[in-house]
Amino acid sequence: MREIACLLGLDYSFYEMKEFIIDEQLLERRNGIAHGEYLSLTRNEYQQLHDEILAMMENFRTQIENNASQKLYLRNRL
Repeated sequence: MREIACLLGLDYSFYEMKEFIIDEQLLERRNGIAHGEYLSLTRNEYQQLHDEILAMMENFRTQIENNASQKLYLRNRL
């Protein structure tokens, strides 16, 4: 995520605060499921994770839209 944000010229500080959610809660569960592990998740835990991930995705989209409208991507070209 850090590399993608950097390549797009986005401010990573918002996501840096959320690294635990991405690494430990989302990816760890996803990898467990992919490897056939049974993972217990309450409805409340799911809803909280869902809301956090959705907020990150919305922030990511907003940053991309803002950078595109301000043509900030031109500053990152070699």
